[in-house]
Amino acid sequence: MFKSVAVALGVGLSCLVVACGKPQLDKVPEEQVDAAKKANAEALGTKILSAWAKDEYPLLGDEAAEAFRKAHNADDAQRAADKSIEKELGSFQAMTYHETLRTKDGKTDVFRFKGTFDKSKVASEVRVVIDAQGKLTGFWVKPWKDQL
Repeated sequence: MFKSVAVALGVGLSCLVVACGKPQLDKVPEEQVDAAKKANAEALGTKILSAWAKDEYPLLGDEAAEAFRKAHNADDAQRAADKSIEKELGSFQAMTYHETLRTKDGKTDVFRFKGTFDKSKVASEVRVVIDAQGKLTGFWVKPWKDQL
C-alpha cells in the first residue's frame, strides 16, 4: 500500500517532467547544487510533511507549478497520502539532505532527502522535484534506495 500511494503523489506530475519515460538523471556535484533551490526543496518538503503530521492539508500557491497544485491541493488526495504514509511509517519528524540529481536536459532538479518518521526504524526517501522556474513539480515519500 505504501509504495502505491507514494508513487501516486507524483504520477502525472512526473510525466510532465520526463515525458512519461524513465528519467535520465545525472548526479550534480555538491559545489554545483543551487543552494536556493535546495533550501526551497527542503522547506517545501518539510512544510507539507509537518502539516500532514498535524492532520492539516494546506493549499500550495505559486511555489508549485499549476499542474502540481491541481493534483496536490485536493484535500482528499492529501489526506489519503498522509494516512497511508502514517500507517506505514508514522508521523514525519525530520529530513536531511542526501543528493541532487538533474535531468539530462538540465530543466529539472531532483532533491533527495532521507526522512525520519516516528514508527519507522529505517530511513525513507523524501523526493522533491523542482523545475527550472523554481516551482515544485513532484513530491514523493518512498522506501529508501541508495541509488536511483
